[in-house]
Amino acid sequence: MSRHTRVIRPCLFCGSTSSPSREHVIPKWVGRDLGIGAVSEERHGRTRRLDALSIVLPQVCVICNTGWMNNLERRVRPVLAPMLLCAASSLPVILNPGQQAMLATWAVKTSLLLTYRAFRQQSGGWIPDDNLKWHYHHRHSDMPPPGARVWLGGIRPRDPATSRSLSASAQAGASWTALPTRWRTSVHSP
Repeated sequence: MSRHTRVIRPCLFCGSTSSPSREHVIPKWVGRDLGIGAVSEERHGRTRRLDALSIVLPQVCVICNTGWMNNLERRVRPVLAPMLLCAASSLPVILNPGQQAMLATWAVKTSLLLTYRAFRQQSGGWIPDDNLKWHYHHRHSDMPPPGARVWLGGIRPRDPATSRSLSASAQAGASWTALPTRWRTSVHSP
């Protein structure tokens, strides 16, 4: 009889070892809203379909994932979605200071999880634990960790009618025009 022990890692945010969940680092609604579906990958003669934006981490507990993180995602969506969709009627997007702080908090949390996912196998770590814990301890505020800086800019193709149907590779070769910046996010340490 083989022994398989399942190692339950503590939640990256609160440290709990109970009820691990599957945190989708890039929210599912981003792929749906942008029309980004599955892609095909071929390895060793086999083809499989993958969700192009599915980056899942099991190191987030259910309480964090369905609690404060879900709340942050729900509040960010009405602000972020119009910017991602680049609707001509909603440009330029001008964010008030509260929206800037909320979006910055989400962006830092998301970038930390993406970095963790990409470099978790490397020794030494890329993310100080206190940055992730800071998000948990300040989950009721919309401020990223002290010292975090978030800049946001936008670009739009010269032909907006075709922008949504372009693939990522085609977009890389497209001609872009910079949008004027009407705001900046500045987060200061206390």
